[in-house]
Amino acid sequence: MKAKRFLSVILSIVMAVSVMTVFAVNASAEESIEKTAKSISSGKWVTKMMTENNDPIDYKIKVSEDGILKINYSFERSRTTLYVYDSNGNTVKNSNVTTTAGKKYETSDHLRLELEWANTLKKATGTVKYNVSKGTYYIRLKKYYTDDGKVSIKATFPSAASSSDIKITSFTLEMKKGDTLQLGTLLSADTDDNVTWKSSKTSVAKVSATGKITAKAKGSAVITASIGSSTMKIQVNVS
Repeated sequence: MKAKRFLSVILSIVMAVSVMTVFAVNASAEESIEKTAKSISSGKWVTKMMTENNDPIDYKIKVSEDGILKINYSFERSRTTLYVYDSNGNTVKNSNVTTTAGKKYETSDHLRLELEWANTLKKATGTVKYNVSKGTYYIRLKKYYTDDGKVSIKATFPSAASSSDIKITSFTLEMKKGDTLQLGTLLSADTDDNVTWKSSKTSVAKVSATGKITAKAKGSAVITASIGSSTMKIQVNVS
């Protein structure tokens, strides 16, 4: 099971609403990447099959602070082009490229890596690094030949959603018998899993599958919100 990201549980009258940011695409970014990009997590490999008829493969990442974006690649096809765009649609120039199998080519006006290898090799592999600032970035893989094959990348970057940064926290709610309260959740965009809610004492405080708490009787109960291996506990005191 893939590790899931659980950023925080927040108190609100309604469930948290995701707001889509308008992405102004530069002409060099071609069609709207924000419509096709899939959010990916830091440090995890993602793989897709690229064929002659494929559209570009687009990924989106959210960098939480200034630092290094490192992309490991493994391409099982003769040539593939790799681009990185910032949130304004401008290409980002790489700071370092290391090839472990295959060749690389770069243009002078914008970032473009063509990863190619001899017929005796099965994969083109290597690492590309970029200096990036806090914000949203897009990674695009484009075909540069007509053969079919798998394309895999692993993007490692500063991410507040990193599982190593997740800490279990808790807080306390004071409620009166008969009160109801909807707890909202803020999840990272790379997961579509639902939060699991559980009450330690349903006779005191009951919680629904969507995080709505109902104070049933005087006493105390602990509401636990979980996603993957991450949890948050809410102490509920009913008077």
